Amino acid sequence: VIVADPKTPFSPDELEKLDKYISAGGNMLIAGEPGRQDLLNPLLRTFGVQMTAGTMIQESKDFAPDFVRAVFAPGTDAAAPAYEKFRHDRATIAMPGAAGLTYSDSGVYAIHPILVTDQRNTWNRPGGLGPDTGKIACTPLLGDDKRQAVLGLTLTRKMRAKQQRI
Repeated sequence: VIVADPKTPFSPDELEKLDKYISAGGNMLIAGEPGRQDLLNPLLRTFGVQMTAGTMIQESKDFAPDFVRAVFAPGTDAAAPAYEKFRHDRATIAMPGAAGLTYSDSGVYAIHPILVTDQRNTWNRPGGLGPDTGKIACTPLLGDDKRQAVLGLTLTRKMRAKQQRI
């Protein structure tokens, strides 16, 4: 099942069907953009994952402030050996609009960060970008939080004879 950038909240019936699918060991891909946190967090909560409020900003002289270039996290080979090659080659993934992810590693899923931001020039702006997106700087008074953020995760668990992947 692929859940990609929903436009409306999930109904209780839809969440129940997704929960049954997940409980039965079904695989899933979930993708969302900033501004969709309220729509996706009820589903992500099932896995101990949440999208943070706001938008990731990355300082650049060449790109818009919300155009984030994520890199592959150290240790990605635990999720898939191909990711480690991407990390070694310093590959980047362009994300025109991204929200950070937080997670609790205390559930039934093994959680592995795959994509992260560069902590030197990236921060989370809780209110997102305003209409004027000229020169922008990290402003702690606005609640900006300069840090490395996780932008992509894999979750796995063993279910009977197979591995469930989210």
